[in-house]
Amino acid sequence: MRIVLDATFVRNHNVTGIERHIIESVNAMFKIKLSHEMTLLIHPNGKEKFINVPPEWNVKISPFKNRLLMDQLWIPHVIKTISPDWVHLNTMGIPIGLKYPFSMVVHDAVPFVFPDTISKGNKWYYRPILKSTVRNPCLGGILTVSKFSASELMNYLSVDHDLIKVVHSGVSDAFLREGALGNQVERLPSYFLIVGTLEPRKNVQLAIRAFSEIAGLTDINMIIVGRRGWGENMQIGDELKERIKVTGFVADSELASYYRNALALIFPSMYEGAGLPLIEALALGTPVIASDIPPFREIANDGCIFFRSNDHSDLARAMLQVTRDSELVKSRAMSGRERILREFTWDRNAEEVIYFIEEFYSAYQRRNLASVCCKT
Repeated sequence: MRIVLDATFVRNHNVTGIERHIIESVNAMFKIKLSHEMTLLIHPNGKEKFINVPPEWNVKISPFKNRLLMDQLWIPHVIKTISPDWVHLNTMGIPIGLKYPFSMVVHDAVPFVFPDTISKGNKWYYRPILKSTVRNPCLGGILTVSKFSASELMNYLSVDHDLIKVVHSGVSDAFLREGALGNQVERLPSYFLIVGTLEPRKNVQLAIRAFSEIAGLTDINMIIVGRRGWGENMQIGDELKERIKVTGFVADSELASYYRNALALIFPSMYEGAGLPLIEALALGTPVIASDIPPFREIANDGCIFFRSNDHSDLARAMLQVTRDSELVKSRAMSGRERILREFTWDRNAEEVIYFIEEFYSAYQRRNLASVCCKT
């Protein structure tokens, strides 16, 4: 097969969870001996993220940096020039009216469930595109990151369950080896950790409010790691400014050290498809305090301390529990770690992505849609 693999969503040096997912998945594919003719599409700002590209792969770099121009002008032009058997798109930025068989990765249903927690641009761009894409007769399949996310997409997009497959994320090698800055982080006072792009649905303000309730009962501090996103309006009272450190984006080696030495990761999100910080923390055996939402239960099972979603008092209770019952917390974290290391790897992710692309292609051929999906 001639396969076009779109990775143009990777366009920042300081990557988000979705960008990390694409980078790790594609780099893991490079290690697989493939019989297919592969073409990789990348953003000009993302080319240094893809290393050890096999010499037999074709790489095309967009002349545009603008998302809309890439999605709706450059990518369709490249696809038409190559005339591939299959196109695999790693985000929801689908070329409108794509006339070649394709699959896409959709991480969650946030644009439909919590539209007010994303930017207006994303809301008015991705929602209509997704709705039109699922009606495109050339759509051969959707990959997502959890069973919960698959269920949500079937519900909000009215997609047949046979078209949606689950492929879990993995854990970067950077989080499984000693961080270069480990000693520096170890010298910090004991702390709770929050990791993620700072935006409304991540619910960081809830964690700050919970921390304010217990700050007088413990000498534990808080560290918040992540770049600022859309709509972020984090407020830290004067009485907590000496206890809460906001780092902004940090390199993987430093982030690994923050994970490894934290008393616990706090993951207070209102909504997620899966949640890379949850997976990464559990892989390191770091205790996790997480919102009691379906994808976190699915990923962690009993490996987390859960609190009632959006309930700051229950989160405060869980935080105190971590400080007072270390043996229970550590045992849960280690039970979660075993499953994560076994089932959540980027090598497995890459193998399953290729497998499902091949399955989607075979099923598409069996449905004999070629007469409907005309290549022009």
